[in-house]
Amino acid sequence: AFGASLWAAGRYDEELELHEQIGPAELARLQPMTRVYHSVVLGLLKLHMGEIEVASALIDTTMRDLAAVPAHERQDISGVDPRVLALTQAISIRVHQGRLADADALTDDALRVAHERQHEPTSAWAFAMARWRAYRHGDWEEAIRQSRASLEIAERLGFTPRVSAGKMLLGRALI
Repeated sequence: AFGASLWAAGRYDEELELHEQIGPAELARLQPMTRVYHSVVLGLLKLHMGEIEVASALIDTTMRDLAAVPAHERQDISGVDPRVLALTQAISIRVHQGRLADADALTDDALRVAHERQHEPTSAWAFAMARWRAYRHGDWEEAIRQSRASLEIAERLGFTPRVSAGKMLLGRALI
């Protein structure tokens, strides 16, 4: 609970201190999905703090750990399939590293997961990644199409973070 409040206030150093209190031995005793959640948040913190290579290593570990979790034991994170949430983080990191082809391939993976899962919040998130890819490529028509697809789902579900981001990027593509 403290972590979310610290994150919202941009107090990343303090949240990082909370996460670093969990040592390797304690981390090993946690349930697999708890470890995945921990590494996703830690990776986001490192990314926001400019430690891109550390964030990259963390997301690579997260993806391996998540792949080892049986499908029936996976738990959504913030209402989204954890694979798509982790892929989103990996995409952002790859873009920051200038590895755009890798980011594009990861976007395809997110869309595949969303298609397989047939879960609307996950689809809205994956469509947002497809919108971002189209935007990076200057494909405004596709960016607008993906924005509208994501927004339609996000608005219907009241998925406000995706609505806000979707409106912003739709506006950018329209301009």
